[in-house]
Amino acid sequence: EGAIVNIIDLSAYEPWPDYIAHSTGKAALLAMTRQLALELAPAVRVNAVAPGPVLPPPDFDDAMIARSADKTLLNRWGTPEDIAEAVLLFVKAGYVTGEALAVDGGKRFGHRKYEHG
Repeated sequence: EGAIVNIIDLSAYEPWPDYIAHSTGKAALLAMTRQLALELAPAVRVNAVAPGPVLPPPDFDDAMIARSADKTLLNRWGTPEDIAEAVLLFVKAGYVTGEALAVDGGKRFGHRKYEHG
């Protein structure tokens, strides 16, 4: 028995402008996660983690880092430990397969913070 945890990102769900290869690749990895869960069961469980902002790119200045944090519901960047905890969850969760977990501080919904106030 075993567990595979793929690392995708939010572009698997919503494409990003000018990132056609990246978004397509991550969406394909999400589809492969589900297909492998089907093909390898019951011996191997296959899941995916979709991190949000975790490590700022080297060219991000303080203002860019703050803007990205503000786009999450938790108003912060994640940490590598946040992602590792999600991976470990899938490793330990013996009755979960074919799933993806967004570990993004609510970034997918962060734009909604400003719609009602």
